[in-house]
Amino acid sequence: MSKKNQPSKPASSKLEKQYLESISRLLIKDAWNEAKIKSEEFISGHNDSAIAYFILALAAYNENDLTGSLFHAEKAVHYGADIREYAELLAIIYAILGDLNNSMYYTKIASTLPHSDHIIALGLPKKLPTLAKAFFQVVEDPLLKNAFSAIEQGRWVEAENWFGQHVRLNPGNRDANLGLANCLCIQGLFKAAVESLCAARHIIPNDAKIAGQLGTALTAVGAFSAGQASHRWAMSVAADDPTIHAMALNDLLLDPEKGTADIVSAFQQWGKHFGLRSESGAGKPSAKAKDILNVGYIIGAIGKKRIGSVLAKILAQHNPKRFRTVGFGIGRLSASSNIIFQKSFQTWHNINDMDPVTMGAVVTAEKIDILVNIGGFADPELLTAFGRRMAPVQASWLECPYGAGLENMDVIISDRVLFTDKDKGLPIKEKIAFMEHGGTLVDFPADDEGKSGAAHEKEEGLVFAADATLSELNPRTIEVWSRVLHKMPDSKLILMNHNFLRSAETVTQLVDLFGIFGVAHRVDILLEADSQAFFRKGDVCLLPFPARRIDVAADALWAGLPVVCLSGNGSHSREVASTLHYLGLGKDAVASTPEEFVELAVAWGENNARRKAFGGEIRQRLRKSPLADFTVRASDLESIYEELWQTAAG
Repeated sequence: MSKKNQPSKPASSKLEKQYLESISRLLIKDAWNEAKIKSEEFISGHNDSAIAYFILALAAYNENDLTGSLFHAEKAVHYGADIREYAELLAIIYAILGDLNNSMYYTKIASTLPHSDHIIALGLPKKLPTLAKAFFQVVEDPLLKNAFSAIEQGRWVEAENWFGQHVRLNPGNRDANLGLANCLCIQGLFKAAVESLCAARHIIPNDAKIAGQLGTALTAVGAFSAGQASHRWAMSVAADDPTIHAMALNDLLLDPEKGTADIVSAFQQWGKHFGLRSESGAGKPSAKAKDILNVGYIIGAIGKKRIGSVLAKILAQHNPKRFRTVGFGIGRLSASSNIIFQKSFQTWHNINDMDPVTMGAVVTAEKIDILVNIGGFADPELLTAFGRRMAPVQASWLECPYGAGLENMDVIISDRVLFTDKDKGLPIKEKIAFMEHGGTLVDFPADDEGKSGAAHEKEEGLVFAADATLSELNPRTIEVWSRVLHKMPDSKLILMNHNFLRSAETVTQLVDLFGIFGVAHRVDILLEADSQAFFRKGDVCLLPFPARRIDVAADALWAGLPVVCLSGNGSHSREVASTLHYLGLGKDAVASTPEEFVELAVAWGENNARRKAFGGEIRQRLRKSPLADFTVRASDLESIYEELWQTAAG
């Protein structure tokens, strides 16, 4: 039998005395991490040492690891059932975890046991409450409360810790499992989210929300087929839940191999199934010529997104003599995410937790003439309201690339790059209204002191830069990028780190994908604080397929880098292409085929003088672009509204 398989031996009194002396010295210095290491080493040879488990329980508590503290405290009581301090600690931990029954049980046991002089001499963590104080502070589900409190303050790592502890303590808790997965996804740890959700599915197999979130996590790691399979299961369980079905639709947009016609059909079918039905005998609101048009914007929670501030500035430019604007959003106007809209609307309604029927009644009461949905499939419950006629004209903009197939949604506001002549045969119910200066929103970073777009902080040699998520780093994208690298043999590619380096499995996946095309050794993942710092390390920005994140292109341009983008086969994959076109950069930035993408990237890579000139002037060009002119954009919308109203009024 090998040494590592031999059972450990009870510690001799001499060894335990030496261990306690070393622990005492460490605790005087409040060196709990070192005490933890020393105790783990001691237990590896003497796994029945109650005092070592006691120290580990205290060390875990000191690190806010309550489930770890509970585990070790239980071990201490198991091996030291005759020591009062062990039972008291276990009672305290149970009280902190909100388990009064077990806490009272071990409190009674502790009261019958003698004290340990050794433990009294050691001292306890300063933040460990007394048993009485722990009882006084008992709350239900404290781990969940800590997690949600951390989320409210944007402390995602801390929230992940609390949710994870609750899952270990109560594996069947739905809120904890969903919260943990959400924290992991927000941090970009999608593989960990997949593992967590798979474990949850074994314990809560019939929960559609968990299956749907698993589908989204699988999509985020590039497992598109598996993601849709999980979504199909979720939709079969929750056949009448518009949110569960919308999750599947949103993920369809990320699959580079999915046909546009199939995507459009899926979106249109959603509306037919979930749109509210018009009430029997309900008449259509009338449209007639009038001096002031009431325009309602259902913005949902878009204020939390980067484009929210741009939207607010555009809407603030509406002509008040012709348009009265009403906002419908999540939360009060004074909320941190909505305060940017204070100059955008004459009236505001908080529709948080409002059902679609009630929202429709509020819209009617406001006598809205033109109702525009901006939240789209980010707020599917609210979107269902457009199955009914709430206003004479009802339109969608931004978050519904192919409409929603809703009976009373009249128009999709778009532009002539997002929707081309090739799209005329698509089975879209709504009409298309074209904005002259582009239908997307773009937000450029704030000016950084002392650094123009031409300023670079990079190594020697040509560097292509890409800010892409794991789902965007798909074989189709990497194949074309690799062609660029092979055309420029002395170049390299840098990737923005989306927490890739926290997962060895993710790194291996990326190495294997780039290795298929023989370029893995020429790809680096950079740890930069923000996108501007990252792009200053590069020369040319390459965008993935489909290219949907406008903010990435905006950041690269602001840092002085030319951008190369492939215009996709559908509206959802042309959002960046549209933005670049209306910024006046389409000719040198937007490719119609993968071959043209390679040509554009190589052309930029080969011409250092051209890149330098581009970087020196690009910020000024962007500032002067009509797409970045809020007054022009508002006027663009108003022209569409006038035409729609004239048509509705006959």
